[in-house]
Amino acid sequence: MNSHNALFITAGTLFSFNYESSFLGQTVVLPPSDRLDWPDEHMLLRVREPKAQLTLTHYVETIQSEAHDAEPLARTPRKPMLN
Repeated sequence: MNSHNALFITAGTLFSFNYESSFLGQTVVLPPSDRLDWPDEHMLLRVREPKAQLTLTHYVETIQSEAHDAEPLARTPRKPMLN
């Protein structure tokens, strides 16, 4: 595993990860749901473009935020931006 990778592990899978040098990463654990169309197999995504890395990080942070809030962000009225 190199830097800038995303690893998708299917629900119900026992997984262990060993690393030999310094490591920084995020783990997102979501409950199984029939409403979500998750892949049936494990997947490795290599994200090399900086803009794509930023977008993926934004998605992960949004998922984590919605998982902890009572109301999804999609239903939250947007506040006007101040210039």
